[in-house]
Amino acid sequence: MDQSKNQEVQRIAKDMLFLLSEYKTDALTKNVAEQLADARLVEHTAQSMRSRLDQARDSGKGGWWNPADRSLEELRAMLKDCFDQGDMLDVVNIAAMIHIRETMEQVIA
Repeated sequence: MDQSKNQEVQRIAKDMLFLLSEYKTDALTKNVAEQLADARLVEHTAQSMRSRLDQARDSGKGGWWNPADRSLEELRAMLKDCFDQGDMLDVVNIAAMIHIRETMEQVIA
């Protein structure tokens, strides 16, 4: 992980630890904490997903978006394999691929 990505991960971790230390039960504070936690989750996950996708593409993988290259059944099998192996980042990526492909199919239908 390069230094800028490591610094970003550190910043997100510090934000989450701050939330835990300052967490209050009143509705407004809880709502703000939930919003910040959700924002950090999406931010960090998107960065991690992008990095993993870059690595996979650089190694010759791809085609998830093209039904002629990769069927939904293949993607679902890959999702199960990654889940069984405990690779949650690949689970997130493949679940997102399936989500987009299903959305594409709904638009086409």
